[in-house]
Amino acid sequence: LAFAGLASIKLLPMLELLRVSSFRAAGFTFEELVGEGTLNLSTVFPSFLLFFGIIGIILLPFALFDLRKKTTLLVGALLLFALIILTKNPLIHLLWKYVPFLSKMRGVYKVLFLFVFPAAVLLGIGASRLLALAREKLRHRQMLHHGLGALICLAIIVNLAVFGPQQTRFESLSLQLEKNQILQSMSKEMNSNKGHNDQELFRFKMHETNGIDWGTDFYSVPLGLQDIYGYDNVWNSRYMPRFLSVANRDPAKLFGMLNMKYLTSMSPLNISGFSPAGKFGECGAYPDGLDICQPRKSDGPYLYLNERFLPRAYVADHAVLVLGPEENAAQISYLLMLQPGYDPSTTALLEAPSLDGYSSLLGDMDMIILLASPSQQDAALLRAYADNGGKLFPNIFTGESQFSEEQLAASLPQDNSSGARAVPLRYLSDDEVAVSLNAAGTFLVLSEQFSQYPGWAAMSGRERLPLLTASTVLTAVPIKGKAGDIVFTYAPSSVRTGLLIGMLTLLAMSAALIAWHVLRRKKNSHQQDISIHHP
Repeated sequence: LAFAGLASIKLLPMLELLRVSSFRAAGFTFEELVGEGTLNLSTVFPSFLLFFGIIGIILLPFALFDLRKKTTLLVGALLLFALIILTKNPLIHLLWKYVPFLSKMRGVYKVLFLFVFPAAVLLGIGASRLLALAREKLRHRQMLHHGLGALICLAIIVNLAVFGPQQTRFESLSLQLEKNQILQSMSKEMNSNKGHNDQELFRFKMHETNGIDWGTDFYSVPLGLQDIYGYDNVWNSRYMPRFLSVANRDPAKLFGMLNMKYLTSMSPLNISGFSPAGKFGECGAYPDGLDICQPRKSDGPYLYLNERFLPRAYVADHAVLVLGPEENAAQISYLLMLQPGYDPSTTALLEAPSLDGYSSLLGDMDMIILLASPSQQDAALLRAYADNGGKLFPNIFTGESQFSEEQLAASLPQDNSSGARAVPLRYLSDDEVAVSLNAAGTFLVLSEQFSQYPGWAAMSGRERLPLLTASTVLTAVPIKGKAGDIVFTYAPSSVRTGLLIGMLTLLAMSAALIAWHVLRRKKNSHQQDISIHHP
């Protein structure tokens, strides 16, 4: 209980994140976790050789001489537990079924960290035991004893050099950053905008990146660039893989909604909506042909401008609401986003499971798409909306029960305005963002996922504004009649609750320790009094 209380500052936010990430919330099957086991009959010897090394396997038996000692027994039990976890057996099945978070992992090999500590301690005990035996046998030959210790150290170094992980040649990062001309060019543009023209903040994408692998964050982060993929994305399945997969069907438009201005590529491209923005020098290569900048895709050299790039924050006068269960609403939203007649720069595409919080916003909706039978309260609001001339698909109050893609496409709002009306956005800290409303509109649309995570709040002065889900993963805020700054802050209740539980646990542990110390002193004092009176 004490450890759970101290760890609550991490556990509670993690549980909250699992609820947000529906992909992880569902969990993985036992086969996806274990497979055939990291350790099995066909891999046990090479695995042990990999885990311990040749010298480690030689030293490990000497630790068995000290098994009667509590430390050796405890560490040995931890090592045995770690090895059992890495095999396919009934114990790991029980843990998968009942232990929180374990069912959210794919690949049991990820618990190898449980193995590292006890293995290192046991090998150290084995080395100490070997040296102790040598000291007894070589009592009068100190030089040989010290030589044996040095030989063990040398053998470990040789073992790591020969059988350890293969070293990859990697030039200093500062040199790679200096040589990477294409990222340097984008970085100069981005950093010249920060604090001066925040309306021109942008993200980029490497054409060859289509997942979490082969990341280049160690270039983009130091250069102040923001990649729409990145390497350490929070696994929100609404964003990746769903939105990003759909975006490949109309990359200029949908990636543009993510504030993606530039696309880099290792080879020339011909993609609708992207125009050439230059070809840059490459990092170069070593004499043996290995590229200096790794991975190779990081230095382009081809750069393309997204002609449908949208600002990080802008105002829209129109809105379409997709009303229904999340999965169904997402499918209709993707359908609308891919329609040629849908203009994300002027129309916010909103989704909601019910009209809770939307009753005062229905008059601002150009169209409502109903995907499930509404509640009695929602039905009354929808009837009033339809009676006032609102477009409702299907209009269940006139006997309609379905709609067609053609109907939706023909009813999308049309606006002849020239492009998005950007508004300045400032990142005040990691958990605070401010937007200055310098343009009138109905909705503020942000290329940020604030709506996806509990704990984000939007304030206009002292008024709290609703955070609405837009385009399945982005954020919209109603701003009709609003002026000045809207400040977004992140303060999740899970962190506050976890911090409170952790502090209370620490206080309880401190109180228990003090009480134990006082009782012990009283007991010792009482025993001293008895010994004085009864010598």
